[in-house]
Amino acid sequence: MKTTKLACVAAICVASLLTIFTTTSCSKETTIVEQKIKDTLVDIDLLTSARWKMESVYGILGNSVVGYTRGTQGNTESFDNEYYLFNKDFTGHEMDHAGYNHNIPKWELIQSTDRTTLKMTYYNTLNGSVQMTIFWDYITFKNGMLHFEEYYFNPQLYASFHGKVVRSKRN
Repeated sequence: MKTTKLACVAAICVASLLTIFTTTSCSKETTIVEQKIKDTLVDIDLLTSARWKMESVYGILGNSVVGYTRGTQGNTESFDNEYYLFNKDFTGHEMDHAGYNHNIPKWELIQSTDRTTLKMTYYNTLNGSVQMTIFWDYITFKNGMLHFEEYYFNPQLYASFHGKVVRSKRN
């Protein structure tokens, strides 16, 4: 008789809990709002509108990993003071993270149906004057930042670089 009473009490408790759970879960509403931010076309006016500082870069230079995210610890090197400036006359420069200025005598923006690419002639003047061609490929502009793949061959280091980069406007 005691087991029957315990079974009845247990069944009543389970039924009560199920009723409470069902009532609670059915009365809640979930609203999902999807916010779509339209990408802005990357064009000459956008590129020349600011100095572009590094937010993050992750890639490979030769056999070494390059990893940097602004404001975090554990970066492989600092890009805190580095930026690019593009002029409307298709020239520009990069101020590297060590404070050296590198001339960009020519750059061009290449638009195709599936992507936007920036091709620039770049002079690394640290040890003589070494010319490189740098590509920013698959450039998009989202949430106020440039996102792209960067690649080049550095003849001084005899090493290639390929990585994912995010840049934002510098004040």
